[in-house]
Amino acid sequence: MKNLILTSMILAAVIFTTKSQPDSTFVPKAYFSGDSYESDLNSIPQSDSIWDLKLTYGLEINHFTTNSGFKPGLEFSIFVKGSNGRRSLEIAGFYDSESKSIAGFSIHHKYMLLKKHTGRSSNFEPYAFYNFIYRSTALNGPLTSKPEIARLMGNDKKTTVTSIEHIIGLGLKMNLINSMYIHCDLGYGRYLGSIKKPGKPDEKTGMYKGGDGWGVFSKLGIGVEF
Repeated sequence: MKNLILTSMILAAVIFTTKSQPDSTFVPKAYFSGDSYESDLNSIPQSDSIWDLKLTYGLEINHFTTNSGFKPGLEFSIFVKGSNGRRSLEIAGFYDSESKSIAGFSIHHKYMLLKKHTGRSSNFEPYAFYNFIYRSTALNGPLTSKPEIARLMGNDKKTTVTSIEHIIGLGLKMNLINSMYIHCDLGYGRYLGSIKKPGKPDEKTGMYKGGDGWGVFSKLGIGVEF
């Protein structure tokens, strides 16, 4: 009887121990070494990022004209472009031929209208653009058309007048060799505060300020990408 009870206890212990062991067919879902870990990582879909961290740079020299009354200017710019090639941002300083000095700066944003495909290249690339121009003009004497008022205010007083322009339009980039290209822009926009097209002076004091208006914009230049 004792032997039967002892045998039963041993058999129950063996069955309990066997059932408590983990299933030998279980495969962990996470791998920390070997090819399996790398393949699992590569299988994770990569989400597209709004910001493209791979950038290219370039330089441009441009000749531009506006309808704000100022003479044509010569622009020296540096730009940065995303690796997808569709957007670029350009910052430039420009030389005014009339004052013979750096008269201001401009910001130019381009958006290429045709999407580039891998392995394909085009000699002609159209784009839309927005151009912002900030200009500072130094004048001798106050802004008045009456000499007697100018004498009272001081004829030797320096006056600085600022103006801005907002232009939108279309352009065409023509690729050459060795990452060089030429481009032409044609747009239309609004100028504000142009001293070359002043507003109507005050009847009593003769004081006036820069005028506002609309006009055509054009630019022709050459550039290189690095």
